[in-house]
Amino acid sequence: MSPLLRVEDMVKRYRRPGLAGLLRTRAPAAVDRVSLTVEPGESVGLIGESGSGKTTLVRAALGLLPFEQGEVQLLGSSLHGLSGAELRGLRQRCQLLLQDPDASLNPGLTVRAHLLESARLHQPGADPGAAAQHAAERVGIEHRLHGAPHELSGGEKRRVGIARLLLADPQLTVADEPTAGLDAALKAEIMDLLLATRGPDRSHLFISHDIQLICYACDRIAVMLSGLLVEEVPVRSLGQAVHHPYTSSLLAAAGVTDRAAEALPEPPPVRGAPGCPYHGPCPHSTPRCATRRPELQPPPGGIREPRHRLACHVLAPGGQP
Repeated sequence: MSPLLRVEDMVKRYRRPGLAGLLRTRAPAAVDRVSLTVEPGESVGLIGESGSGKTTLVRAALGLLPFEQGEVQLLGSSLHGLSGAELRGLRQRCQLLLQDPDASLNPGLTVRAHLLESARLHQPGADPGAAAQHAAERVGIEHRLHGAPHELSGGEKRRVGIARLLLADPQLTVADEPTAGLDAALKAEIMDLLLATRGPDRSHLFISHDIQLICYACDRIAVMLSGLLVEEVPVRSLGQAVHHPYTSSLLAAAGVTDRAAEALPEPPPVRGAPGCPYHGPCPHSTPRCATRRPELQPPPGGIREPRHRLACHVLAPGGQP
């Protein structure tokens, strides 16, 4: 089977505000030549600091934002040249779970009304009342069916979103910070509910700052920094393989590995700099790192994984410190 999502060399820029925007001054890329795939049956985690381009990447990949360069194939169809109706049809099979659960809830509708609406849209041949009841029971909110959004807790609002996903039965689920603001016990429960929709032809793409949760839920991790993809690595190889210095710092800070977070106090360079985006804090930085952007390639030696790539001059095969 072909990937459910394939992004090739995407470039996305936001127009500058004010006079610079009117004069169409070239802005640094929010997403800069990023390639990423999500295979059938796979869960991929997208991690990185705030502003690294994670949400922009997935919104553009789902056709919610225009992008200047690159190619996106969603469920085997290229986004280029699709009509609005064709794109809407694809989106019914690719559902986005927003970071803010209130953004997808109508404050004037009850939970039951939301679920009935989704059932009628995605399961036109079924009894909408029975479908809504079944979805509510699966996520544990059957006792809140007559509640309005303002009466729900954060966890309950997220359960409503997941119930609507169950009714849509998407092939690709994209969840942006699905557990933000929840306590540890609820985080695991919410992720388990999302993963219950996984199957041989169904996949997930999770965006999160919670690296431990991503390691729990995903098969592979993609790491972004300043609009660039700096590493892709299978979860089973974390802490055993050679990692990009930025990835090593994230994993150590999250307690995923016991390696010391080796980073200098200098901030990373501004977005759009010509070299590696981590050359400022990186303990292995060389003059070449500041002027030439490294390409993603397999790391040298150690455990070799077919899906492991990193962008580092020093750690690349034949690289010199």
